[in-house]
Amino acid sequence: MQAAFLIEMMSSFQGEGTVVGLRQLFLRFAGCNLACAYCDTRYSLHAQETWKVEFPPGTGCWNILTNPVTVEQLLEQIKKFNPDKHHSLSLTGGEPLLHSDFLQEFLPKIKQMGWKIYLETNGTLVHNLKQVLDYIDIIAMDIKLESATGAPTPWEEHQKFLELAMNKSCFIKVVVNSRTDRREIGQVAQLGPERTIAIDIVLQPQTGSELPPANRWIEWQEILKPFYREVRIIPQTHKILGVL
Repeated sequence: MQAAFLIEMMSSFQGEGTVVGLRQLFLRFAGCNLACAYCDTRYSLHAQETWKVEFPPGTGCWNILTNPVTVEQLLEQIKKFNPDKHHSLSLTGGEPLLHSDFLQEFLPKIKQMGWKIYLETNGTLVHNLKQVLDYIDIIAMDIKLESATGAPTPWEEHQKFLELAMNKSCFIKVVVNSRTDRREIGQVAQLGPERTIAIDIVLQPQTGSELPPANRWIEWQEILKPFYREVRIIPQTHKILGVL
């Protein structure tokens, strides 16, 4: 039986991307294959002996449980939450695709319980995505720009990942800041131009960093528009609301 190291689970509102404002059940996995400079969930990078579940939702009351977690143990915790009150179950992290073997066992069972599956991913682990693609409904794929992460952008991995992800409902999210330049945005525009017109892209200002001037947002949107269905600029709204 598969087991995974988790960080937390809670019912809250999606603060990023194209489903912003909708309620989701967030399941946060431990571990990541990247180390982005702007990461706002550094506590999820390493597995701990315990994980926690907020219940009832929004109360700040956390039940502390033991890691690692089996599929059956996790399903018992999720039964406390009503799928009809949520848009979807968000798999987040860390990088949830590091746990693709666990997800292969878990996802068929959770979908039988009526949950739609929303995957938040750094868009680099294409072979792991292949393992679970059939069970995913929506993919929120990051493109990791060097100007924001502090590490070279994995363009080749992103391109291969996007090609596979577009077999599902998918959108791209790009964290940007005042160091982001026209060249990087141009490379995002060229990422699979024959097919990306069918999906949306979100430019997300890096929370807590110096913001680009208004004319640069307009320039970036104009660069991207010929290659994507919609080009949106959306900050992290959950940080504004002060919710999890």
